[in-house]
Order: sequence, then C-alpha cells, then structure tokens
Amino acid sequence: MATGVAQAQIGIYTTPVFSRISNSTPDSGDFAFLGPNTTSLVFAGFGLGAMTTFITRESGGWFGSSGKYPEKNGAQLNSLLFGGRVAYKPI
Repeated sequence: MATGVAQAQIGIYTTPVFSRISNSTPDSGDFAFLGPNTTSLVFAGFGLGAMTTFITRESGGWFGSSGKYPEKNGAQLNSLLFGGRVAYKPI
C-alpha cells in the first residue's frame, strides 16, 4: 500500500500585445502585407494563456499554452504555443 501527497495549480492570463513590423523597401503590390507603399506598421492585439503545474514527493511537472492575436488593417500575426516539462526526484 502506498500513500502520497500531491499539489496542483491552475492559472489563466491575458495580456496586451504590441509589435512594430518594418521593411526597408515599400511594397506596392496587390498583396502588400503592411499596406500599399508602407514600410512600417504597429500591430496591436491581445494574448491569452493557461498553465497547470503538479508536484508530488517523487515528481513534478508543468504544461502551458499561449496564443497571441495582434492585427492591423486586416492583416493578422497569430501564434499558438504549447510547452511542457516533467521532472523526477531521486528517491
């Protein structure tokens, strides 16, 4: 028979996101990402994330994910990240 103690945490967060994107040469094409004849633009949006941790006497771990969603003039720079970690303690 084994006994154990475990502890866990859960977190959710949001954050503002601002990114200045620049190019040395203006793009005048039909699909110009920054807009016609523009060399820089500030994208603004928000980020969302969630994480959880767990700790026992023998091991611990973490898992989290985050997404960022800035946009400007109909162009979007979305990103989605996942991460994890597991650690074992010697007995």
